Amino acid sequence: MKITILIILGTILFSLSSFAKLNPSYFGSAPDRGIIITVTADKDKYTDSDIVKFSGVIKLVGKKADSKDSKKSTLLEEFKKSGLEIVGTFPSDAVEITSSMSFTSVSDAEIKFSYISNSVSASDLNLFSVRIYNNKKSKERISEVLKVMSKLELRKVSIDRLTEDVKYGRWSDASNELFLVLKSGLDSVLKKADTNLRADENLLAERRYALQVGSLPSAPNLSSALMNKYKFAIAANPGSVFSGRSSQVQTTISNLRKVSDDFEDDIDDDGEFKIVQIIFNGKIVHTSAPLQILNSKSYVYSFNAEKLVSSNPNFISAALYKSKNNVINKRIGWVTSDIVVVKDIAPPVIASNPCWTEPCVWPGGVSRWSSRPSPWRVPWPP
Repeated sequence: MKITILIILGTILFSLSSFAKLNPSYFGSAPDRGIIITVTADKDKYTDSDIVKFSGVIKLVGKKADSKDSKKSTLLEEFKKSGLEIVGTFPSDAVEITSSMSFTSVSDAEIKFSYISNSVSASDLNLFSVRIYNNKKSKERISEVLKVMSKLELRKVSIDRLTEDVKYGRWSDASNELFLVLKSGLDSVLKKADTNLRADENLLAERRYALQVGSLPSAPNLSSALMNKYKFAIAANPGSVFSGRSSQVQTTISNLRKVSDDFEDDIDDDGEFKIVQIIFNGKIVHTSAPLQILNSKSYVYSFNAEKLVSSNPNFISAALYKSKNNVINKRIGWVTSDIVVVKDIAPPVIASNPCWTEPCVWPGGVSRWSSRPSPWRVPWPP
């Protein structure tokens, strides 16, 4: 089964390289021009069977909004004319819910959206995602990759939850070692898939919002945007945390430019030096030395956001600037994200009934007795 998934995934990822070019009427190569997606939920924590009300904004930055001018098209109309498509998914990337979402154009540069979920379950990924695609073909291909990734991510989250139990002595050292091996393998596959998705020009913007359901660790969240042929992405794992805990943050800036690209709005930046700056909660956590991000290459910076509290905004921003005389000059592009911090600290959930006194279901559906905890006690997703 694992080999089959890897083969399918590799085939789909290989096809990503054939996507069409980015719609130049919207973004071309102008600095600070792109789409930013923000999402909020009506609460910071949920329990099984809760209903979630999501709301958010799709904003075209680098374009002045003027809702008073009736002659101007709304942003929804502009998207339709240009073949751009908005897609929503929940509770994982395998379930599209776009037809159940509500969209309202506020101006020629802003769209508001909302969605009311069915009952949530702590056993799901509980990821609400909104993406904007450049054309139908790319949407279909990327969606197939995301469906495979969502199944692998659910397996990874299941393992993350099991490793939490290790801290409380509910699993043996041998079981913990197996958890780490499985997690490493899934991380490797997901990282390769994610790298390919981040490098695709037809995924113009993305926001993955991770819910905290019950006390189990949440899935990672993600924000990405394409500006000036650079893809900016911020990922936080977990995406929602309890007060006092931490989240691992990774920021990535990828240069999607090619030698054949023709930039009308901006000079060719080959050989120019840049400066990357990362800000968290209003404080600069990283400023790079002047550097070059060559075509098809990425700059990655990670940090651990520790002892998070809900009274802070917990906003993260990643920006790329041109360097002039070794100091920050003109901004090329940026993206922002946030980590949801739950106010109350809930007790950890321990996986119930490990295989000490009852049969365990092992891979292949075979039941057997065991005198020690089994990593297969918690059922895998389909």
